[in-house]
Amino acid sequence: HRDLHSFPTRRSSDLFSLVKAPVQNAGFNVVDIVNYWLERGAAREKIVVGIPLYGKVFQLLNENDTRVGAPVNPNAGGGYDYWNFCGAVGGEEGPGAGWTKVYVPDIGPYAYKGDLWTSFDDPQILVQKAQYVRDEGLGGAMIWALDTDDFNGLNCGQGPHPLLRPLSDTIRGRKRSEERRVGKECRSR
Repeated sequence: HRDLHSFPTRRSSDLFSLVKAPVQNAGFNVVDIVNYWLERGAAREKIVVGIPLYGKVFQLLNENDTRVGAPVNPNAGGGYDYWNFCGAVGGEEGPGAGWTKVYVPDIGPYAYKGDLWTSFDDPQILVQKAQYVRDEGLGGAMIWALDTDDFNGLNCGQGPHPLLRPLSDTIRGRKRSEERRVGKECRSR
């Protein structure tokens, strides 16, 4: 078990290494950890990738330094459920109002507002993580925790389970249209 969110202004669980970041995350990303276990003889089908459905908040020491790796107050910060934050990032209302979202390709999003900085996974990066699990023939993925997704579809504006749904669909190799078709066939019987 390796907790990937315990370092200042780092993303919760990067898929790849941030080779160009001011603070390197070598060894603290999904690919490096999976490779670590494979190199030591672990069976691919026994490796399950853990994926957070929550965000981590840090207090920046300098609100003008919003990059990944920016120095933070180690005694301040916290976490939140994705559903409390998702629909309003960058919006004018709700808990995410006024936050600026930044997307780092192949790594995922983070956001900042004043002296606060947060990282979280969104549906786009979850599809990439799920595809990695499929492509590598790993045992699967687990999430922490189900209740941190927008399970009732009322907060994110993307229907129920905007994180779990694309993760599950990708691991299963289904597109959303296929799932709806299969679901309708099952219900009509």
